[in-house]
Amino acid sequence: MSHEVDECYTSYEETFPRARKEHTCGACGDRIPGGHRYARVFIRESADGDCYTVKRCLRCQHIHEHLRMIDPGSQWPDEELDCGEEYESHWGVPPPDSIARLAFLTPDEAQRELAPGPLTK
Repeated sequence: MSHEVDECYTSYEETFPRARKEHTCGACGDRIPGGHRYARVFIRESADGDCYTVKRCLRCQHIHEHLRMIDPGSQWPDEELDCGEEYESHWGVPPPDSIARLAFLTPDEAQRELAPGPLTK
């Protein structure tokens, strides 16, 4: 879920576009249907300057945002949420209900409940 912060990204930009075509979530592997909002994260690594983009469905983005707030400055969630850790064994408590319920939302439900305000671009 999270790892120790040992260096920062040179650039970390999150946008929330509406998909023009189907994408795949880089965290859970679910499809992001065309027309749905999703998180697009542009990352430039500080060590070597490599750049890459991660696309996350809104459920996974919401989980990522939650994990960033648990221990800000010390821990940072894996961009694909694939560290192999379980929430309770890593943090010592079960996930809050608001986070645990995300596993059961359909993509359409996630769009209705989690999508940011109107797209301005």
